[in-house]
Amino acid sequence: FQVLLVTTGEMFTIGQVYPEMQVWQLKEAVELEVGIPSNLQRLSYLDEGDMHEDSDLRHNDIVQGGTIKLKVWSQWQNLVEAAAEGDIEKVFQLGVTPDTKFQSPTSDYMGPRQRRAWFAERAAVALFIASNRGHLDLMHSLMEEGADVNATTPSGRTALHAAAARGRGECVDILLEKGARINAADREGKTALTIAADSNHKKTERHLFLFQWQVRITWGRSSWLYYTE
Repeated sequence: FQVLLVTTGEMFTIGQVYPEMQVWQLKEAVELEVGIPSNLQRLSYLDEGDMHEDSDLRHNDIVQGGTIKLKVWSQWQNLVEAAAEGDIEKVFQLGVTPDTKFQSPTSDYMGPRQRRAWFAERAAVALFIASNRGHLDLMHSLMEEGADVNATTPSGRTALHAAAARGRGECVDILLEKGARINAADREGKTALTIAADSNHKKTERHLFLFQWQVRITWGRSSWLYYTE
């Protein structure tokens, strides 16, 4: 199946799709390939109506080789587009730090804690997309301003999962250096290492494996010292 990201005009191929696959499962597959969290996605086929989360592809009359349109909710559209393009200046104009002047129709009604959480979520989304697309400079800028490298999408995926899915070795290394949890698992129990292996990104898989091995060795030595003191 082909997925057209309407906001950028990009086309993506989604593999391992089957007629009984439910739309929410398709969204999770799209999340890794396109780099857009599933809760921001709106999928449609032929007409402009959104496909229901619990319906399957057969129910929506999607034929093999068909093109599914991917839109994002309007309040996220500009940020998604800027992050996908790696446009640092524009991303930071669109509300990823608390000191921004960016507002939305609902932000004026938020209390201080809600606003902080809102900005943190927007920064995490931008980091997820940048990691998937390989925009190193944008990643650095977001993390320098406090973007949470271990923030998760509703499916339990982090920016490390997003980078591993596309074989972005440099992005993986940067995220690990900044404290990304290598053993973080999504709701299917898959870590970034598992996803890299599933996606046949051998070099990235090796990066993750070696880092995981080093962590285990270091932890083992620390534990040994603790118990022998």
